[in-house]
Amino acid sequence: EREIALLLRDGLGNKALARHLDLGLPTVKTHLLNLFRKVGARNRTELVGMLFLQGD
Repeated sequence: EREIALLLRDGLGNKALARHLDLGLPTVKTHLLNLFRKVGARNRTELVGMLFLQGD
């Protein structure tokens, strides 16, 4: 999830995340949903904003 969060901050989409991490698209989506729940984000834009506020 951490790797996905860092790449998401860089603007990668789900397919690019899957390719970059050599994961299936459903796996990427599962990790993203887990991230949404952990930080309380309602959507991808909100999640990215929270990640930028947190820093690295």
